[in-house]
Amino acid sequence: MSDSNPVPPPVEGDPQEAACHREAARIRQEREGWVVIWVPHASRYKAYPKFRAPRGTVASAAQPGELLAQMDKVELAARKPAKQVTEDEGVTAPR
Repeated sequence: MSDSNPVPPPVEGDPQEAACHREAARIRQEREGWVVIWVPHASRYKAYPKFRAPRGTVASAAQPGELLAQMDKVELAARKPAKQVTEDEGVTAPR
């Protein structure tokens, strides 16, 4: 059976790669509502929400601070009440 993992393992002895993996792990521990990974071939951090968010929501950044800012925006948007249009009034109202 062949290995179906498309992401290559980190390069042994590459301190920058190791630091990025450690940073992703640190963010994961701080933000339990997210799956956070370092994608070596893209040189980007990616974060996937474990909470209700629009399908396909992914935060992606080259720097940890940028990733955290995007995650904050997604979390803030997820807390806002959903709105719907009522048929009889044709106005937007909170659910």
